[in-house]
Amino acid sequence: YTVNSVFSGKEAINMLNKRVFDLVITDIAMPEINGSDLIEYINNNDEFKHIPIIIISGIDEDDIKNMVTQYNVLKYFLKPIKREEFMDEIHNVLQ
Repeated sequence: YTVNSVFSGKEAINMLNKRVFDLVITDIAMPEINGSDLIEYINNNDEFKHIPIIIISGIDEDDIKNMVTQYNVLKYFLKPIKREEFMDEIHNVLQ
């Protein structure tokens, strides 16, 4: 797989506007624009809302779990993640 990595939600939005992506994997706790706002941005934009999203986070809150059902979030992995399960999910999404 080709992977692009960014440091913040703001950088992720800039990257989304420059390239085409098959999947977005995000944390919730990020500088400038957090993962929740990034997910909302993706889902409120017709150009991006078809992109599946996976969350990896150390935050275990009901708000995040509600976001999974409200937005286009395929899976929510709570850190630490199991590598094999994570890679299987990515493989299934990108097939």
